Amino acid sequence: MKKNIFLLISMVCLLSSVYGSPRETMIARILEKVPESIAALDGDMKRVSVYAIECNDKSVDINAFQDQLTSVLVETGKFQVIDRKGLKALLEEQKLSLTGLVDTGQMIQAGKLIGVQGFFFGSLDVSKERIIFTLKLVNVETGAIVLSKKITVKNTAFLSLGIKAAGGNIAVSEQGASTHVLGGGPSYRQGFEKWEWGYAGLDVVFYKNFPQDQTLTILCASVKPKLYFRLPVSLFSPYGGLSLEMLLFQPAKMEPTAFAVAPIVGMDINFSDNFVFFVEGKWQLETPLKEGSPVKLTASPVVMGGVAFYLHF
Repeated sequence: MKKNIFLLISMVCLLSSVYGSPRETMIARILEKVPESIAALDGDMKRVSVYAIECNDKSVDINAFQDQLTSVLVETGKFQVIDRKGLKALLEEQKLSLTGLVDTGQMIQAGKLIGVQGFFFGSLDVSKERIIFTLKLVNVETGAIVLSKKITVKNTAFLSLGIKAAGGNIAVSEQGASTHVLGGGPSYRQGFEKWEWGYAGLDVVFYKNFPQDQTLTILCASVKPKLYFRLPVSLFSPYGGLSLEMLLFQPAKMEPTAFAVAPIVGMDINFSDNFVFFVEGKWQLETPLKEGSPVKLTASPVVMGGVAFYLHF
């Protein structure tokens, strides 16, 4: 038992190390988008520096980000960039400091004194789901802001493991009698760095019906691969996929008596990061449950719904 607990803790730690830094991934993607954002600049300003980047999240190493931004600007070949240490030294020579230079007028005055033609400045707005980077360039000579770009990236790389509880109806027998089903099982969702349009998922659901006629009792094991699609409103996550089912008719005998495949569509309603309500539908194909038996699943729409709880790694 202790060994199993140790293995579980080790796996969680490993997953956390791989998927536990979405903020760093988003910041890296922000920096990747900077060159295309400044591509339209005509290159009249050669001598520039990164003045200051503000950030709403104090845990972000903003000095490291500014250094990385400086490197990206140098690599474009458009500018001669004075790094932060050089900028600080030049300002100290003029008895100025980066601290307190918060308005455009003071920035222009400092730029003229130290011979910088332009200053990059802006802000990082950081949240768990996305980062918005606003980048601006001010012309020290004219005081005009010659560039203003907003770069937004979403947290697309994640791993979520959870458990689902589901309920619904299915139609059983030649008469098409409806029977209630209840069940649940593990759920997995994963986003990938390049998949800005959506993410993948897989559910394993076990359910059982509760008919008055016990001869119609059915157990089902269902595997559901899914593709989720991101909407501008993060509350809703529509998806499509397949339901691959193995049914056991008259479970006392435990005979796998039918296999079924059906397309599914559904919607997750994300009330919080951990709690999700879902509803999904499929078209149940006509499926005999036992050779020579009149009992079968009749062709009909099937709607299921339930709740899911997730942990994120």
